[in-house]
Amino acid sequence: MVFSAPEREVIVLVLNAAVTAIGDAPEVEPSVKFALQRDFAEAIHYAGGSSDLLTVASLNHALDKILQSPNFFYAKDIEIVLPGFGGGVVATTSLPTGVVAPERQTVRDALLFVKMNIEEEFQVEESTMTLPSEKVAPFHYSFDDDRLTVNHQPAGVALEGTIASARALLLEQGARFIEDLRKSNSDRRLFEAFEAVHQKMSDGQDIVQLGLLNITLEGAIRGAEAEISEILAEILRSHTVGVRHYLAQFPEWVQFSDSAAELEVTREDLVRLTTGVIALAEALEKQASVDEEVPRTLRSLANLHIDSPVKLRRAGLAIVRTVESLALSVFRRAASFAVSTLDRALDGASIILATALAPIIALAVLHYSATFLASTDAAWLKPAAEIILRKEAELLGK
Repeated sequence: MVFSAPEREVIVLVLNAAVTAIGDAPEVEPSVKFALQRDFAEAIHYAGGSSDLLTVASLNHALDKILQSPNFFYAKDIEIVLPGFGGGVVATTSLPTGVVAPERQTVRDALLFVKMNIEEEFQVEESTMTLPSEKVAPFHYSFDDDRLTVNHQPAGVALEGTIASARALLLEQGARFIEDLRKSNSDRRLFEAFEAVHQKMSDGQDIVQLGLLNITLEGAIRGAEAEISEILAEILRSHTVGVRHYLAQFPEWVQFSDSAAELEVTREDLVRLTTGVIALAEALEKQASVDEEVPRTLRSLANLHIDSPVKLRRAGLAIVRTVESLALSVFRRAASFAVSTLDRALDGASIILATALAPIIALAVLHYSATFLASTDAAWLKPAAEIILRKEAELLGK
């Protein structure tokens, strides 16, 4: 355990005092106050959370974000009061001996005080990092012996009853439509998009992938409207609607769609995410220990059709969740894990890289972390990557 409960209480007290002082400062504009209070709320969330290394690393990252924010310039010199701290209250906890917070200090000094204690704890104990469990994602990965492969996911509910009937009808219709498209003068991309949906439907697995392929098909139909008859276009559109109704029967697609609805992502974010995932695919293509299907899955995420805010958020979440899934598989492979507990605990002292994949993923995460963190439940990525790289450097004697 990195921080005890009393230590976390002290940190929360310091951060709350800073928030109060900023809120009471008449010289700070309301918009600046709002932005800073939002950033402080994130730090307080982590400070009051669990004591594992990953959570504390997330707190350290949140504090860095505040200190580096342009808005912080307007609040850094505001004085805050910490009653009783001048007498050494902090030193009575198990924080490093002799560390005392002055009773009066600036907001900047208060944050640096908290960071100093966090960083000293990192130097003393970097023992456990708890990685999150797998989330619903379009792609999952695993190792087959020493080779990274795509781990295809079975459907979340049994393909029987009304679901089986709907699937059979869509497959029957799809087979006829594929023949119609083959005979038409339509763009080859429309045929390939339809065939991909039909094939994934036939496989009966990877439901989230099917949903994303259907989105791509909708875009392909729209792009080919000038080349095909209105009747064929309407038939194909109706087929995508049928696929959407089919998808709604599966909890994994519903959960993915609900999570996407909460994601804050802009088109600029999506461009950066797409650039990052293509760069990651290019790096993995050079690794002999990576099955060729893995980079193909990453590249497929760069081709999602976006013509509405809903599809924008789903595309963004698809990339974030896929990178999370990839990072989980590779980070786990690169270390020794305790498998006797529900949480997968990574022993920091035993991080021995079995392949070159862990630093590749870690570097990609750090390079594009600002965008990945648009999804708040992906906040573990940056500190986990930092720990992986730091341990690798230590073990290699750098």
